[in-house]
Amino acid sequence: MTWTSAALGAQTQLITGTEIQLITGTETQLITGTEIHLITSTEIQLITSTETQLITGTETQLITGTEIHLITGTEIQLITGTEIHLITGTEIQLITGTEIQLITGTEIQLITGTDTQLITATEIQLITGTEIQIITGTDTQLITATEIQLITGSEIQLITGTDTQLITGTEIQLITATEIQLITGTEIQLITGTDTQLITATEIQLITGTEIQIITGTDTQLITATEIQLITGTEIQLITGTDTQLITGTEIQLITATEIQLITGTEIQLITGTET
Repeated sequence: MTWTSAALGAQTQLITGTEIQLITGTETQLITGTEIHLITSTEIQLITSTETQLITGTETQLITGTEIHLITGTEIQLITGTEIHLITGTEIQLITGTEIQLITGTEIQLITGTDTQLITATEIQLITGTEIQIITGTDTQLITATEIQLITGSEIQLITGTDTQLITGTEIQLITATEIQLITGTEIQLITGTDTQLITATEIQLITGTEIQIITGTDTQLITATEIQLITGTEIQLITGTDTQLITGTEIQLITATEIQLITGTEIQLITGTET
């Protein structure tokens, strides 16, 4: 190799057929046909036709026509025309024109416009402008401005304002500010204030603060604090204290503690003690 050396003041030039070196007190430049090296006490620059590398202490920058790499002791950044990657010891961030991804050792966040997804080992959260979904194992919560849905492996709860619906494999409960409905495979209960209705395939019970009605087929029982009424397809019984009235299609019986009256279409019998 043939060198041509020239000392110009505080600068030394070394020129060969393939490269030029320029050396000053604090820096060295090495120029070849395809690249330039610039070396100082604090940094190194490597410039080619397609990229530039800048090395300074604990960091490196690599710049190409389409991307920038920034590498430090604690993180790596990769910047392209439409996205940024940021990698540290504990997390990865990916930022594009439409979304942000944040990945750590325990969770992933995906942010797109007004939507956010948070994924951990135990749950998934989906947050949009109008609702929040939280999925944990077999459970799902859906929260909107007007209702909350709680779905588990065994039941569904729907909460809207003051109303709650609870749906299980065997029953439905509907709870409002004024009533409770309990629906099972065989019966319906409706509870309103002090009133309860129980509806089954064979009977209806109506229970209020003052009376109980039991309706079975063609039969009705009405029970109050002072009397019992038994109404069937063929007769009516009225029981009050010690008195009983029995009304059929052909006669009326009035039974008290002291007498019995039998009234038919043609006669009246009055039985008192030993007299008739």
